[in-house]
Formats: sequence, structure tokens, C-alpha cells
Amino acid sequence: MKIMLALAIVLVVAACAPGATPGWTYSPITTDSASPATSTDASSGPDGFPSASPAPSASLDSGLQTISMTVKDFRLDPRALDVVGPFALAVTNQGPTLHNITIRAQDGTVLVGTKDLREGESEVISVDLAPGTYTTFCSLPGHESLGIVGSLTVSP
Repeated sequence: MKIMLALAIVLVVAACAPGATPGWTYSPITTDSASPATSTDASSGPDGFPSASPAPSASLDSGLQTISMTVKDFRLDPRALDVVGPFALAVTNQGPTLHNITIRAQDGTVLVGTKDLREGESEVISVDLAPGTYTTFCSLPGHESLGIVGSLTVSP
């Protein structure tokens, strides 16, 4: 189990390395109305991810369409997303255990994901993917096989 966790961490870190996955940025939600959220690249934070915020409905400066997704134990809601890209994905964990949302290309390449979120935490990520079909899933060991998996179809 520890080896699987270490391998998963190495894969996620490698996928998040600066320059490894062009075309996406993170946009944290802020609760301070005096300083609106701005887009940053994955290398801007100490771990490449912004802090989660409890306000998933806050609007982004980018003007992107915001799609809400909830992750719980054993499911994503909605399980299938059809979007016109680019878009913002607002993810909230409503399960009692840690979860994240990760987007993977058909070739298995991890493209973007939220940080691990505790129950009640939220994060918004800005996503700019080429048209196509992708997999959305929780990348924590075993979570995808337990049903925290879905599909994302991006249209031009």
C-alpha cells in the first residue's frame, strides 16, 4: 500500500512539474472580497496548488464558465460532463475522507487536478484542454476503482 501511495505521489508530482503540462492554470477562490481570485500557473504555489476555500460559488475574474462537481465516497456528481472549453471546475468534497479530482487524457497522462480536499473543502481550477474525451477521477490509491470516476467531453 505504501509503495502504491509513493508511486501515485511521484506520478502526480511529475505531471505537475513546470512545463510538463501546458495549457492549464489554477484559479483559487478567495473569501476576501477586497482581493479577487486571479489565475496562477502550477509553479506559483509551494506545492503547485492553491489553498482550498469553502466558497465554491464565488465567481472567477477570468470570466470562464464554472462547472460544479461534488466528490463523495464512491461517486462523482455529475459523473459525466460535457463542456465547451476552456472552463473552470469548482470541486467540493462532501465525503468524510480525503478526495481530489484529477483529469487524465486517454493515453493515461495526468493533465490537471485539485489538491487533496478534506470534507467540506473546495477548490476551483481553470482548465483549458483540447477537444476530446478525458477521464475524471480521484487519484488517491483505490478511489478510482471504488467508483470515484467519470468522463469529461470537451467541445471546441
